[in-house]
Amino acid sequence: MAYGHQMIDYNLGSATAFTGTGDKARWSPGYQPVSVRACALVITTAFTVTPAVVNFTTQLTAGSNSGISAGDIAILNVLTTYAAGKTVYKDNISKKVSPGQSVVVNCGTASTAGNADMVITVEPSWETPANNTAMQLTT
Repeated sequence: MAYGHQMIDYNLGSATAFTGTGDKARWSPGYQPVSVRACALVITTAFTVTPAVVNFTTQLTAGSNSGISAGDIAILNVLTTYAAGKTVYKDNISKKVSPGQSVVVNCGTASTAGNADMVITVEPSWETPANNTAMQLTT
């Protein structure tokens, strides 16, 4: 039996500068787990001098870097030959992220100049909250 699921794009940040290393964005599912299917950077200002390396990583416990594996979702290499308006992407991803976890976008190698919109494409992974120990129903 086939189930129809809806894929959703989430913009994690617009025209974000990748001129310094470090975390650029964080996103967490609130109620339903999701499967990350694709990651993308939409270049809004061309990257110059040094190609950027951008890691999309699962944070196993939201807010904690304990036990992470940088780029476990995707690693995007943004070349200096890509002009504004180009989209750098990775697809065919199947990485489940549950409530209580986060997707973190981190710049591992910075460029001299360069901005991009950060996007993830997710598909709901239907589950009851009672099966997730990180979920707590309020009274």
